Amino acid sequence: MFLSTNCKYCMADAPFLRELELRIKSLSRQDVSVLAVFQEMPEKAKSFAREELQLHSPVISMQGQSENILVPTPSVLLLDNRQVVTGAWIGMAPKAGREDRILEILNAISK
Repeated sequence: MFLSTNCKYCMADAPFLRELELRIKSLSRQDVSVLAVFQEMPEKAKSFAREELQLHSPVISMQGQSENILVPTPSVLLLDNRQVVTGAWIGMAPKAGREDRILEILNAISK
């Protein structure tokens, strides 16, 4: 997940992100991990992920490494074991379509 501490859409999408995190973890697969990636400082990113979004996944900060990388937030990327992007969901999940988006991501993981 690519997120930002100053992204109002990330906050609005928090219920979807929490449900997605929970459902992916419930798969109990060793080859699937959820990471929360931020462009902000590590302390700020971790605090925001835990306290504001209530996510429990590892937090990665790209601070100082991402000046030339622009990733719209929120975004969910699915990478295979070669670290190749095999699926991308950009932007806030529509409220009426959150379950569909979760199922779409879970189905992509199962392939």
